[in-house]
Amino acid sequence: MARKKRSDRNYLIYQIVCIPTGEEYFGITVTKPGGDTRTLKNRLQQHYYKATTYGFEWTLADRLRKHGKEAFAIAAIEKVRGKAEAYAMEAELINDHKPSLNTKFRKK
Repeated sequence: MARKKRSDRNYLIYQIVCIPTGEEYFGITVTKPGGDTRTLKNRLQQHYYKATTYGFEWTLADRLRKHGKEAFAIAAIEKVRGKAEAYAMEAELINDHKPSLNTKFRKK
């Protein structure tokens, strides 16, 4: 018998700030073994890898290529239980703060 998929994982809502420009980005990630600090460090590394390897045209990727990952600070905002709750909180933060690096969510 197949195991039921978990729907109650812990997610981190995080903020990335480009130190030279003050621009910000909000995102979510699943918490990993090793703690929140390691999870956030790995997530920033993933953003940097995708920006430099795939050449995405997103604003965050452009700033990562321009300034390097050392010019960015990443911090946890809140830990949330459940995928739907995490995505709802992320959307609320994006709508409230209107961060300039969250270009995938911006309406044209």
